[in-house]
Amino acid sequence: MCGLYCLIALFCLQVGAQRTTTPSQYQEQQAYSTIVNALADAKRLRINLASQVTKSREELNTINGQLGYFEESCYCGKNNTIVFNSFLSKNAANFGLRQPIYFDNITLNIGNGYDARHGVFRAPRNGTYTFSSSVTTNAGSQIAIEIVKNGEQLVQMRSLNDYMWSMATSVVNVNLLKGDDVWVRHSAIGDANVLQIDDGLYTSFSGYLIHT
Repeated sequence: MCGLYCLIALFCLQVGAQRTTTPSQYQEQQAYSTIVNALADAKRLRINLASQVTKSREELNTINGQLGYFEESCYCGKNNTIVFNSFLSKNAANFGLRQPIYFDNITLNIGNGYDARHGVFRAPRNGTYTFSSSVTTNAGSQIAIEIVKNGEQLVQMRSLNDYMWSMATSVVNVNLLKGDDVWVRHSAIGDANVLQIDDGLYTSFSGYLIHT
């Protein structure tokens, strides 16, 4: 019986202890619970923000890639000028068949497309270009000249075999890809093979970009 009374007494003490929680202890428990809930909410918010930041970074990278593409393919606001003028600096003769003519006197070369060392214009970018060439021969001489693109004839001209000086001029428009070459060359055998400059700029090769 003594043991039973002891168990009953111990049970009553535990129940009494639970019922005697002070107001300050209850407030502490409530505050702790509030803090735990707030931390959980903050963690969820941080995870959501991290996800949004990752998504925004991916969208920004996509936009930057698109901007890079348009900046590369569009020349809006940039210097879009490509133009050159070149002439012979002295009389030239004895051309071989399909021999290039080196117009070595460059008076204008915006865009650096024309290379006087080889007499070749190399397109700095895709676009539609206009090219012209004039050749002058002395009395009793004639010569045939052609403008070519990558070795293929675009247009041909021939001066007259007459009793006075003569000049032939031709103009051609052509679409070029970046890196395409255009030059002027001798195109016939049996000519007098003499190009004159005299004291003026009579024999020339020029070109410019019309549209990209």
